Order: sequence, then C-alpha cells, then structure tokens
Amino acid sequence: MDGQTDLNEWLAGFYSNAESLPEPHRTSFLKRADEARTLFEELEEQTLVDRMTGLFNERKLDLDVEAAKAKAKRYDNPFTYYVIDVDRFKEINDTHGHPTGDVVLRSIANLLKNELREHERQQVYRKGGDEFVLVHEKTNKAQAEGFVSRLLEFFSRFQGIDTYSHKEDKRVNIRPGLSIGFATYPIDTTDLSQLYGIADKNMYRAKEGKGDR
Repeated sequence: MDGQTDLNEWLAGFYSNAESLPEPHRTSFLKRADEARTLFEELEEQTLVDRMTGLFNERKLDLDVEAAKAKAKRYDNPFTYYVIDVDRFKEINDTHGHPTGDVVLRSIANLLKNELREHERQQVYRKGGDEFVLVHEKTNKAQAEGFVSRLLEFFSRFQGIDTYSHKEDKRVNIRPGLSIGFATYPIDTTDLSQLYGIADKNMYRAKEGKGDR
C-alpha cells in the first residue's frame, strides 16, 4: 500500500469516526482531521505531484507554463491554458462528506488521464480544491474550442461515479459536471497573470450559463 492510499484511508476513517461522536468531541476530531489535511497539502507543495490525484501539482504547473511561454516566444507557437472546475462540488461535500468528495476528485483525475491523448495526458494538473488545469502547446483558439467540445461531449456521456456516501451511509451514483474556460498565449495576452485571469473568467462564464455558482 503506497503513502497516498494510506493517507486517503486514514482521513476517510478519521471523518467516519468523527460522525459517530457526540459534541464537542465530534468538532474536535473534525478540526484535527482538517489540520492534518492542511499539513499534508503544505508538504505536498514541496513536490511536483498531487498526492490526492496523482496529477502534477501547482508548483509543476508554474514551471511548465514558464517553459511553454519561452518556447512560444522562441518558435512563434501559441499555447492554450485551460481551467476545469467541478460543478457544485461544495454541494457534493456537504451532502456526502469530504471522503466522498475526494473519491470524486480522484475519479475525475483518472477520467482526464484516460480520455486525453498521450501528448495531452502529460500536461494535466490539479491546481487545488476542485480545479484542474491543462496546458496545450502548439494549440490555437480554434483547436482549443474543438478540444473543449470533445471533452464536454465525453463527460455528457459519463455514467457517473458509484461510491459510498459517508453522510447518507449508503451507496450513491454521482454525476459531476465540468465547467471549462481557456485563454491562448499570445493571442489573448502575453502576460501570464492576465492569461490565468481570462481563462478563469471564461470558466465562470460557462458555469453561470448552466445556473451554477
């Protein structure tokens, strides 16, 4: 059993045990679990891989975006930065519990890895929370729009995630949706902070178009 599995099982057990405790012990247990989660996330930032999902993490993302920018300037090839957000993820956590939400995140990460083409698969990141990022080199806006359509079509046919609801104490099927926004360097901007902001704004525009917050 690897360290990632050990951590996930330990946290799931911790949350499960806390649900059965009376107050104030339940609150104390949940606080300790949240503190442990925060500590592990801080340690994770020192590496390049997200322990929860096995995807590259934000530190690796920052390094790769800088490299993509340098290559785009040198070879005059655009690259596209995508922001992928899980719809109503807070509702999933509130309804089923954080361990179930973790299962959803890992399942989406696996779906992204399995669905994307080989060259795309090496450029998938978990930025944090329920937000994923992709960086595609040599990709213009028309190609990016085609990619987003393909990814959304795939998830529209997705049958859902069969898992256990820790709060409802039963098996459930969860069908999370995705909202995607993107921006292309240097077509949209040559400033990386603005690039991130444009992609994020476009993602929220897509989410609001579905009535999500």
